[in-house]
Order: sequence, then C-alpha cells, then structure tokens
Amino acid sequence: ADFSNAASITNYMKSVAPTTPLTGEMVLSSASKYNVDPKMIVAMMEQDSSFGTRGKGARTHNPGNVGNDDTGRLVDYGTWQAGVDAVAAWLSRHRV
Repeated sequence: ADFSNAASITNYMKSVAPTTPLTGEMVLSSASKYNVDPKMIVAMMEQDSSFGTRGKGARTHNPGNVGNDDTGRLVDYGTWQAGVDAVAAWLSRHRV
C-alpha cells in the first residue's frame, strides 16, 4: 500500500475496517508532529483496535490502546486525532 498521501492511507484503513473513524490526514499529521513513520502508526492501530473499530480502543478514542491494559484501566483521549497522536508519541518514545 502507498503511505505517502492521506487518501491512500484512508483507503487502506477503510479496506480493512470500512467503518473506521480514522483518516489518513490524522495519520500524516501525527507522523509529522512526532517524526514517526506513518506505516508504524497504521500498523499499531490496525493490530490494536482494527483502526478504532474494535475492543477498548473503539470505546475510548484510543486506536493504539495507549495506556489501556488488562487490569481494566482505560484511557480516553477524547478525540480520534488525540488518540492517533498518542500512538505516534508512544512510538517516538520507544524508538529502537
């Protein structure tokens, strides 16, 4: 898939999860803000919440489940953009 432009990212996410509230614009904004590869953001969100459509991430504006855990702790970022930012920030802090 092409991750160089917002439309292509949106199309990819919708091909996996047609009802995703996330957009390629959100991904590219967060990638730029935190200097993280958009592919990494997309991969984490696909794995953790099927792009904000399943599980805890879907209920908490948290497509990467950043801060959510199996003890029942839930972190709601309030908006989907803030949730995508949380994924990019987490990835930025955990570079290898």
